[in-house]
Amino acid sequence: MSLERKVGQMMMVGLSGTTLTSREIEHLEAGNAGFVSLFLRNFSSIEGVTALTNAIHDCGYPSPMIWT
Repeated sequence: MSLERKVGQMMMVGLSGTTLTSREIEHLEAGNAGFVSLFLRNFSSIEGVTALTNAIHDCGYPSPMIWT
């Protein structure tokens, strides 16, 4: 793992809505976040949060940890 990716794994990011934007997907796929923080703006329903967390985990390896 490159130094840039190791540093990225120590970063925590927030999301703008209830689904991932293309920019957020690119950011997560690049390994630039080790943690994702979810806020009330990210919650629409239980099914929506499940879909969002699955999408976050599908964006790359290692999958970021999710904080609520």
